[in-house]
Amino acid sequence: FTPVRLYPVINPITQSFIDLSDCNIRSVASVHLEYLGNMGVQSSMSTRLIVNDGLWGLISCHHRTAFHPGYEMCTVFELLSDVIAAKIAALEKETDYRLGEELQSIRSYLAERLYAGTGISDALVKGEQTILDLLNVEGIAMCLDKTIKLFGKTPDEEQTRNLVQWLQLEGAVETQATSSISHLYEGGNQFTDVASGMIILPVRPESGEYIIGFRPEVIQQVNWGGNPNEAIQFEADNKNYHPRHSFSTWQQQVKHTSLPWHQQEIAIAEQFRTMFLQYKYKNQF
Repeated sequence: FTPVRLYPVINPITQSFIDLSDCNIRSVASVHLEYLGNMGVQSSMSTRLIVNDGLWGLISCHHRTAFHPGYEMCTVFELLSDVIAAKIAALEKETDYRLGEELQSIRSYLAERLYAGTGISDALVKGEQTILDLLNVEGIAMCLDKTIKLFGKTPDEEQTRNLVQWLQLEGAVETQATSSISHLYEGGNQFTDVASGMIILPVRPESGEYIIGFRPEVIQQVNWGGNPNEAIQFEADNKNYHPRHSFSTWQQQVKHTSLPWHQQEIAIAEQFRTMFLQYKYKNQF
């Protein structure tokens, strides 16, 4: 295999590199050929799975000897990837819809309890459905009216107060979430077991008023096809490089992280925050 350079390198019309996205027959990088050799195969074929205009995954095929699929086979292969991507998109849309309906129902229930005049704490944490259910958390810190009330699994009061001060310094004024507090906040290492992830609902951030939901640590075991830190090996000149030689299972333990946050959860949390701010404003007078 001898690669042939593309000419011209710069497209004279667009004044940029040639876009090969839709090119079906093109050369491959020499490092990829070395990669195939290390795997003990001689040919490869792949197609992408595009879901909602984003790369969701890849179907990658290998063969131990030279293999030349015809145009018909390649077309079927591409059609199959489109069908799979469409199915994935449909399943994700259905999941989003069901989750959205469930969370909207809980939000409406909490709003009714708030306006029923039972008090903020009773309305949000003592009913059949609570704010913990709305945010899918195991702990809540209500930092309101210069007091901190903790429910469920949370950092202690002093740790929560320090976290609030950090949020103020960071200028946290919008609903936001993270699955790893300790990656953002140094003090988060003190309570990763009960609170590795959090969602922040600012009420009056300038006064240190927040509602914060906490998710506990979920230790994950991730299996890689070889050590990901050794996927590429550079030569002494730091210009030429070679792919990995070992594809033995390499296990990584991921700590100090919680379950990830769904976009629907963050969106509903923002809707709840808006409703809560309106409630607080009306009850000032």
